[in-house]
Amino acid sequence: MTVLNFHDLSIRWKMTLIISLTGTLTLVLASMAIIAYDWSSSRDNLESQTQTLVEVTAENIAASLIFRDREAAESTLSALKPQTSIVRAYLYDTLDDPIAFYHRDGTDFEAPAMQPFGATFTDSHLDIFHPITFDGEQVGTIYVISDLASIKQRLRNYIALIAALVFVSIILVVLIGSSLQKIITGPILNLAESAHSISEAKDYSVRAAIPRGKDEVGLLVNSFNEMLEQIESSSADLERENTVRSQAEDALRRLNDELEERIKERTAEYQHAKEIAETASRHKSDFLANMSHELRTPMNAIIGMNELVMETVISKDQRSYLSMAQEAADMLLQLLNDTLDFSKIEAGKMTLEPVLFNLRDSMAGILKGLAVSTHSKDLDLIFGVNPEAPICLIGDPGRLRQIIVNLVSNAIKFTQHGEIELYIQTEHIPDDSILLHGWVRDTGIGIPIEDQQRIFETFSQADDSTTRQYGGTGLGLAISTQLAALMQGSIWVESQFGIGSTFQFNARFAIAPDQSPVSTVSSAQRVLVIMPNESERHHVVDQLHFWGALTTLSLTTEAAQQAIESADEPFSLVLLDYHMGPLEWIDSTIRLLRARRSTTTIAMLERTGTQHDSLDIDLRIFKPVAYAELLAAVDGSYIDELRETASNGTEAAITQQPLDVLLVEDTPANQHLVSALLEKNGHAITIANNGREALDLFARHAYDVVLMDVQMPAMDGLTATEEIRRHEAETGAHTPIIAMTARAMQGDEERCREAGMDAYLTKPIRIKGLLDILQKTVPSEPSAPLPITADTNESTASGESDSDLFHTMLEQTGEDEELLAELIDYVLDSGPDLLTQIERAVEAQDAEQIEQIAHKLKGTVSILGTSPCFDAAEVVEHAARNNALPTAEEKLGALKEVFAHYSKQLEGFAARINT
Repeated sequence: MTVLNFHDLSIRWKMTLIISLTGTLTLVLASMAIIAYDWSSSRDNLESQTQTLVEVTAENIAASLIFRDREAAESTLSALKPQTSIVRAYLYDTLDDPIAFYHRDGTDFEAPAMQPFGATFTDSHLDIFHPITFDGEQVGTIYVISDLASIKQRLRNYIALIAALVFVSIILVVLIGSSLQKIITGPILNLAESAHSISEAKDYSVRAAIPRGKDEVGLLVNSFNEMLEQIESSSADLERENTVRSQAEDALRRLNDELEERIKERTAEYQHAKEIAETASRHKSDFLANMSHELRTPMNAIIGMNELVMETVISKDQRSYLSMAQEAADMLLQLLNDTLDFSKIEAGKMTLEPVLFNLRDSMAGILKGLAVSTHSKDLDLIFGVNPEAPICLIGDPGRLRQIIVNLVSNAIKFTQHGEIELYIQTEHIPDDSILLHGWVRDTGIGIPIEDQQRIFETFSQADDSTTRQYGGTGLGLAISTQLAALMQGSIWVESQFGIGSTFQFNARFAIAPDQSPVSTVSSAQRVLVIMPNESERHHVVDQLHFWGALTTLSLTTEAAQQAIESADEPFSLVLLDYHMGPLEWIDSTIRLLRARRSTTTIAMLERTGTQHDSLDIDLRIFKPVAYAELLAAVDGSYIDELRETASNGTEAAITQQPLDVLLVEDTPANQHLVSALLEKNGHAITIANNGREALDLFARHAYDVVLMDVQMPAMDGLTATEEIRRHEAETGAHTPIIAMTARAMQGDEERCREAGMDAYLTKPIRIKGLLDILQKTVPSEPSAPLPITADTNESTASGESDSDLFHTMLEQTGEDEELLAELIDYVLDSGPDLLTQIERAVEAQDAEQIEQIAHKLKGTVSILGTSPCFDAAEVVEHAARNNALPTAEEKLGALKEVFAHYSKQLEGFAARINT
């Protein structure tokens, strides 16, 4: 049997096969990717739609559940019937007893047991458990089951369609490839046939057909024909003829080799270019991920720590310095966010997430967050929405927020005096959509005409000179332009240099089918508006007129008092701007109002940071005025709301119930520290020295949570976690596991979560951080804890140390001086012995032993918080891990010096505690 050899095929078939196989493989891979993406997207869409329906149903059914009206509840559940994918729905009360149900086929069934809240996919359906709340309290649970038949049928149809397309595409690739390959193979085959004919007939008058092009093949044919002419002209001399023939054959071989080599080179160049492009794309993605992690993490830490320090008792100068540092940190974080957003847009990965949102509340919330920086520059921040605009829209409020924050922030940055105004209006367009049209007007420096287009380009600013006084990357407007385009809109500017600018934008949104009812107030509501700013007054009055309130305007202080004195009936509400006049005039106006009628509600419109408790007013509304606050003030519900908020704010914080904790830690110092901290807070602790002991204890007892060190002898924390999760996969249980490690490099948290851990806590352990992560990670109803046998009657330090380091250590132990003294004694006793062990391991050139002991020393000193000793031990550990023994030996000397100095500090702290 003859085996077909690829190398024996003609170049025509080789080219055809290469083109066909390449095209076929590409189509198959692309089709598989499309099918996988469609399956994932269908599941996500089903989950999102079902979750939204469940949330809406939960809001509508809350009242029925409170009154245990089963008929009303089942009627509400029956509204799920139009959603054909929903099979069953259950309604539970707070005791997890079912009180109502819905079945697509109308048959009765047994309600299943309660499960944790959230969405879960099985092979055949989607399960969703969702809480039902009323006034912030859970009153029940709704459970909805949705089958996957529709998306499975869609997947089958999609596979069949793609299979047909792939089959047709393969046929087209074969036909087109077999046709196009003739451009290359035709002249070569013709040349080969000519050469074969000449070789057989010895007829050197034959000439090969000259191709149209002047490429390498054309050069080869011309050379071949020239060779034949030389052979034909040299027929008189047989020896010369043989020589010429030999030369011609050599030339032909060289030309063939050259042709093949060039084909190989071009193929290699194409492959190399493809690999370079793929590598560059991968490196760019890796760089962005690393940059996000490496920059955002310390920036968030800087901002968070700065905020914590500002909450302490500090001097005025210190608060000023910290405020400047906080402003700089916020600016750096914004620059980082702009860079990352721009990279997403450039890579085509920026997407929209449409949700239902309240237009007015969203806009007011955005501007409230910008009010502090605006008012700190003595600028007015004004906000208005066309009263006739829809209340609820469907779109991506997060991306809209980015646009508005960028435009308003720029206006704040480039404005030194005057005001900044944001106004929103809408225009109806087909398909139940609206075009949101807004503008941000400022009285800032303005933009020259020649720069008004350039500022929308990447990395451009209105002032890009070397002496510019305004910072930024120049990415904000470029990003906002792209975001507006994603929402089928645009951004443009109208500006006059030295006078101000107006940035306008529009974006398309869908109108929510269920709009909140339009608010109205009684015409008997008489409102007196005393506001000096024309733009701000205009928006407030327009809204009051739209609601139906009878409104009186006062533009001057004299007009305001005259309106109060001449009014036939007292005003029900007075909106008094704090900047209307001097404090004495405001106080006299309030007294005049009280004399006319004490029941008049006086609302003071103030900037942030200008609160004056001496004035006899009923409520304060901080600018910019939000429509919800204005309506509440008009209809009289605002005062009750403030009282309710005040009473809620005095409620005691809810503390976490005692937990049964399994602490897996190989360092005795950390065992002692964590045990003492948690036992003081009422938790029971069981200690395992490594992963193996943890598995043995876990098999005999159910714990509420596991604190798992990562690096331990016998069995590390990652392996132990994987074993626990493997066991739980069989039982269906899930115990929260928190990684507790000094390893905080990039990728460490991801490895912990891949192993099955629920949270990640870095050493040195802080009591607040530990308690916070327990609160977030552990369910609200833990299992019964073991009896607490440790003595928790520990003394608490009442004085405050002058040493920052001592204060930090005392805070580390929850202000427990007795515990701190024990930990200091432990470090002083254990540290020298561990240093001696490291020295012996260095002498034995045992890198693994050096790493383990240095890690243990690092864990020992970490019980007192971060310190130079902790850092020095980590350097030795890192050197040993990389098998850099000379470096480890060198750094050991530095570690000994640092520990000696640290020991003297600890001895002084111990003496201070004992005295």
